[in-house]
Amino acid sequence: MHCYATQAGEVRAGLTVPRGWKTGAAVALKFEGAGDRYARLTVTPPLKARKGNFKIAAYVERVADRGRGEKAEKFTTSLEPLPTLPTELWSEPAQCAVHAFDVLVPANFRVGYVTAESEPVPEALERLGIRVELLDAVALAFRDLSPFHAIVVGVRAYELRPELSGANQRLLDYVSKGGTLVVQYQREFAWDKFHYAPYPALISPPLPPAKEGSPLVLRPLPRITDENSPVKLLKPLDLLLTHPNKITQDDFKDWVQERGLYFWTEFGPQYTPLLAMNDPGEPDLNGGLVYTRYGKGTYIYTGLAFFRQLPEGVPGAYRLFVNLLSASRSR
Repeated sequence: MHCYATQAGEVRAGLTVPRGWKTGAAVALKFEGAGDRYARLTVTPPLKARKGNFKIAAYVERVADRGRGEKAEKFTTSLEPLPTLPTELWSEPAQCAVHAFDVLVPANFRVGYVTAESEPVPEALERLGIRVELLDAVALAFRDLSPFHAIVVGVRAYELRPELSGANQRLLDYVSKGGTLVVQYQREFAWDKFHYAPYPALISPPLPPAKEGSPLVLRPLPRITDENSPVKLLKPLDLLLTHPNKITQDDFKDWVQERGLYFWTEFGPQYTPLLAMNDPGEPDLNGGLVYTRYGKGTYIYTGLAFFRQLPEGVPGAYRLFVNLLSASRSR
């Protein structure tokens, strides 16, 4: 907690929790003037907490000095300096969202992660009890990757992590020996002219040569912008859609902003597409979640926007992502 006051004072910091949840008493904090103080506040949900979304709100009560004729005040908003204008403050409710849902997670699960854009996915996985280790250039080049149950390549990593191209064969070797590699969306210019996947796969295949005098044709970006787009389960009994979590239509409810982007539009027969979806008036795209067995392991490409869904606590996205990570264990 930061105090902007210039005079000494005392406050009590506490939490307001949903009905049936428990929290300790408010904690007293004393300030000699402007500065920071910290308080540890704990929350305990019911043993059988119902599913749903909940809010935990923080508050601060100013302890009144009766001798000065002061009145007690309660504050429930958070003030932060604007990053581009630190002399100005912006406010928002001092609260956090809690999402309660069912998800089965393999015990003692260990994941290596190649991140490129400060993604929220590693932190989201850690909340499930999964041990996540970020892989730097040295780890990609020299580390023994076999202890990881799965490795995840983050969004745009082939574009933004220059060492990843040279380490790609090591990742394919890891898969062939029994590992699971989950590659999240990459952009077409950083993907299509290379051969990162074990078998042919393109995000945006080349257009046929234009005839003289014909209009310029632009290929639309392979994405699904409608977050409520109907999703078809092409292989509902596939292990990636059944283990350890049974994926149903309910798991695609309440997605935010979009379904996904940079889907594969062309891929070899070695791959199995699991989902099909489309924006209104558009044909189905089935390259948003595709996998193949490679050696003893599993290679997966997904354009689904997990990087948007997991921070928002979308239950189905968590359940499906755990299934992807568990692919080789499911065989």
